[in-house]
Amino acid sequence: MIQHVEISLRLSPRAARTGMAFAVIGAAHFINRRFDEAVPKLLLGIQEDPSHPAAYRDLAACYAHMGRLDDAR
Repeated sequence: MIQHVEISLRLSPRAARTGMAFAVIGAAHFINRRFDEAVPKLLLGIQEDPSHPAAYRDLAACYAHMGRLDDAR
């Protein structure tokens, strides 16, 4: 899934402005338990679209899995 989203970003750079692509990549990394890779993508997704609640949820879950409970809160 990550490869498909990265290809879509290369083909349509404007898609990056919505934040959804980064949130999807971050969620995919989270599902695969690659928390260190998920966090920066989720932060980019939130930066581009702060109204997307799933990115915040996934980011908090990543921080919790990493033992960063203050950040998760």
